[in-house]
Amino acid sequence: MAAASAAEEPSYDLSKPESFLDFLEDAGICLVRLEYLMELSASGRPLPRRQEAETEKTSSGAPALVESSELKEVSIDPNTAHMSVMLRHPVPRRVQVHLVSISHMWESMQHPDPWRFQLEAIVEEFRPRLLDSVVWIFYDFVSLHQYIRNDDQERLFRRALRDIFVMYSHDAVEVHRIEMLTPESVRERCVAAHGPKICVYWEEEQKMTDVLITKLKRNETPYEERGWCRSEKEWSALRTWMKGENPVPLPPDMFRARMQQMKFTHREDSEEVFNLQAKVFLQKAASTTRLLIENLDEDKIAVLLAALPFYTKLKELVVAGSPKTAWKVSLAVVESGACNVEIACENVRDEDAIAFAADLAKKKCRHLQRLQLKCETIGELGRQALEQTMTRRRASLVISIPDGSRGYDGQGMEPAVASEACVTLRILPVDVSAADSLKLHAAAMTQILSVLCCRRRRTEPTLHPAGSEAGPDRAGIQLPSSLQSLTFGRDFNQSLKGIQLPSSLQSLTFGHAFNYSLEGIQLPSSLQSLTFGDSFNQSLEGIQLPSSLQSLTFGASFNQSLEGIQLPSSLQSLTFGFKFNHSLEGVQLPSSLQSLTFGRTFNQSLDGIHLPSSLQSLTFGFEFNRSLKGIQLPSSLQSLTFDEEFNQSLEGIQLPSSLQSLTFGFKFNHSLEGVQLPSSLQSLTFGHDFNQSLAGIQLPSSLQSLKFGIHFNQSLAGIQLPSSLQSLTFGQEFNNQWPNFIEPPSSLQFGEFGKKTIQSLAGIQLPSSLQSLTFAFKFNYSLEGVQLPSSLQSLTFGRAFNQSLQGIQLPSSLQSLTFGRTFNQRLDGIHLPSSLQSLTFGRTFNQSLDGIHLPSSLQSLTFGFEFNQSLKGIQLPSSLQSLTFGFEFNRSLKGIQLPSSLQSLTFGYNFNQSLEGIQLPSNLQSLTLGGGFNQRMESVQLPSSLQSLTFDEEFNRSLEGIQLPSSLQSLTFGGKFNQSLEGIQLPSSLQSLKFGIHFNQSLEGIQLPSGLQSLTFGHDFNQSLAGIQPPSSLQSLTPSFQFNQSLEGIQLPHSLKTFKSYSFCVGSL
Repeated sequence: MAAASAAEEPSYDLSKPESFLDFLEDAGICLVRLEYLMELSASGRPLPRRQEAETEKTSSGAPALVESSELKEVSIDPNTAHMSVMLRHPVPRRVQVHLVSISHMWESMQHPDPWRFQLEAIVEEFRPRLLDSVVWIFYDFVSLHQYIRNDDQERLFRRALRDIFVMYSHDAVEVHRIEMLTPESVRERCVAAHGPKICVYWEEEQKMTDVLITKLKRNETPYEERGWCRSEKEWSALRTWMKGENPVPLPPDMFRARMQQMKFTHREDSEEVFNLQAKVFLQKAASTTRLLIENLDEDKIAVLLAALPFYTKLKELVVAGSPKTAWKVSLAVVESGACNVEIACENVRDEDAIAFAADLAKKKCRHLQRLQLKCETIGELGRQALEQTMTRRRASLVISIPDGSRGYDGQGMEPAVASEACVTLRILPVDVSAADSLKLHAAAMTQILSVLCCRRRRTEPTLHPAGSEAGPDRAGIQLPSSLQSLTFGRDFNQSLKGIQLPSSLQSLTFGHAFNYSLEGIQLPSSLQSLTFGDSFNQSLEGIQLPSSLQSLTFGASFNQSLEGIQLPSSLQSLTFGFKFNHSLEGVQLPSSLQSLTFGRTFNQSLDGIHLPSSLQSLTFGFEFNRSLKGIQLPSSLQSLTFDEEFNQSLEGIQLPSSLQSLTFGFKFNHSLEGVQLPSSLQSLTFGHDFNQSLAGIQLPSSLQSLKFGIHFNQSLAGIQLPSSLQSLTFGQEFNNQWPNFIEPPSSLQFGEFGKKTIQSLAGIQLPSSLQSLTFAFKFNYSLEGVQLPSSLQSLTFGRAFNQSLQGIQLPSSLQSLTFGRTFNQRLDGIHLPSSLQSLTFGRTFNQSLDGIHLPSSLQSLTFGFEFNQSLKGIQLPSSLQSLTFGFEFNRSLKGIQLPSSLQSLTFGYNFNQSLEGIQLPSNLQSLTLGGGFNQRMESVQLPSSLQSLTFDEEFNRSLEGIQLPSSLQSLTFGGKFNQSLEGIQLPSSLQSLKFGIHFNQSLEGIQLPSGLQSLTFGHDFNQSLAGIQPPSSLQSLTPSFQFNQSLEGIQLPHSLKTFKSYSFCVGSL
């Protein structure tokens, strides 16, 4: 395991084999042996789920799934990173281990490969490798626990999903894509040979059973249109060798834009996929030092150019392809921030040098300080063009021609001295016709050239021989005097020396890369919050922290002693990150401190540490496991939280009388006998391992929430639950039925039961005071015969519930009714209470509302993913304020009377119906049109009450002729919008204006509303702001990633509080 963030989430090095094996262990992922798949294919059996595969064996007696003990025996060659393992049968020998991940489609919801087509393809592809190696394969259906999962399996599944990209982007793994659906002839042959049925988990019967393949829920969406498949393909592109036939990795915003049109089995997965892709792209790009590029076409070069600025540690860039392509990549290196570049090649043609010189003359390259060419030959015209450009730039040019006796002989101006912030970059433009393979050049690179490149984001002043400083004049940068919040992006890593921070500044936040000392930096006396990113690890010795500072937060890497550091007397919150593990002995914690949080690694004794009497919250991290004996916890403490490793007895520990919340982590499993729980305690939470009897334990009468972890399975007989208890939660293993001689507390408001606790509510008397009833994940029993309390206000069903409500009397007090994912029952004959204010359906619900009487009290109506029924003839209640449709809804609203009370109307992705002739309610305040909407809006009368208008991904029509309401406060455009705003009158009431990824139109001549407070541009925007008058009300300005226009002469308003940019550089202001 390479590292972990301040949020205690581990991350994995995507180049080290050890890290990949760590991930398999951490996430409980099982690889499957190729030998087992071969035998499976030969027998005609389909692939089993992980749950069934765990008991399967090969004919030789080996388990079908590679065991944890085998992973531990893998040997890794330190030079080649190849993995090998010792086989003991039939004769002892060491063989190479091939790791393979399969990217494939799920051809049905219940089984990904019902016709064995994918199984046969895998076997045929990898069978030859068994001659001299073993092949261990990741195939999600077999390697991860499948639906339906118990709690332990669900935890492992979620853990695996969190970093699933490792299985496709790690250098140790070969990714094999199966992009073809099963041909019809193969389907027919399979059914003829093996019968029409397949064994799957069948929801209706809640068990594994043989089902006709024709009954499975098929999915014939092509590979390229599936969200998860495209994601896996993108993740596999994150390699150091980019070849023509393989994809080039997309930066996160480009990935999101392209993926908006993809289809996900569960649409809610899309955001998770976007976050995963951003995480792996940034991690891989930030750690890559060498890139080899071969034969990329124009489209892939365009993607590469957008991705290059993220490769902040790049040391070698080798390009093989046409001269046009190679020089285009060289230019991109300069444009992405390189100020000192050396390029080696065989010959520089005049046309290439002239074109390169012309490109270097553009504004995007004005930061270039030095260019050195090492080449066999260069034409005179090309040399002159480069010299003229670099002279105009006042930059250094060195052209080196090889001298047989001395190596390279420099000609031209004397080379500048590279700063310490430079990184090594190697560029080799190679003509394809002159080379058979990039491998020949890559092997000789260290003998060919040495290249220096300074990235603008990490620029340090370069000291010339005379001693003067070159680079941005940062001392002249003037930040607005009204600035209250200053946040630096992920890559910012420059000294603040010479920067005068405004005296009004209240919040200062540094991003991931920042790691400069604050020595000599005067922090404003107004500063209240100071936050460091994950790389910061500088001593605070000699740093004067402002006397007004209330919050101090350190990131993952900080591990400096605080001894001798004077923490401000105003400090209220102190947070340490992942690596901090210094004793606090000798550190004076301020008497004002209210919150103290330690990160994962901290495991120091608290003996002799004086915790301030003002402390209200104390949180320990993952590894803390020290006894609290002799430690005086402050009498003011309200919250005490322990994490994973803590497993110390509390006997003899005096818990403060003020304590309201006590939380134990995963391993705590000590009896509470003899422990006096404070009478003020309101919340008590036990972790995974706790399984101690509560007999003889007096639970405080103030307790409102009691939660047990997975392993708790003790009888509650004789246990007096407090009358104040509102929430009681059991874990998976609790299997003691609620004894009929234990009366539930009359105050219980939240009835959530574990999966094995109570299977039916029949015969259970629910408390008359019950206000909220929530059923857990698996509950799917009829409520027939169950008397729901008359006080019930909220009723929520979990994922599995799919029972009819016919004959069920819903309480007249019910205000909120929520159905889970699976519910798809008709509402005929169901009397919805007249008090109902909120009605929410889950993903699967797709029943007609024809004949259903919606209560006149209903204020919120929400449909899930699959709902696509017409609303014609449906009377929507006159009280309705919010109406939300899910992904699939795409019905016309013609003939539908929307209630005049409606304030919020939201459509999902598929909605693309014309709104012409539709009378939008006069009270409508928010209108959101989904990702697929791209209809004309000229004839649509937007209500004068409208405050928020959102267009999603596909909308790309001119706003000419559209009258935007004078009440509009927020206007948001999606990814594809790229229309000029010339002649468009933006309402003076507008406070927020946000553009999507592709918008790149000039704002010259556009009058921005005088009340505008927030202006946000997407990825592609790179227009000059010269001549644009930002409103004096503007508080937040977010340029795009591509934006690299000078702000010189731009008057930023004094009202500006936040300036956010991916590539923010103080040298550009």
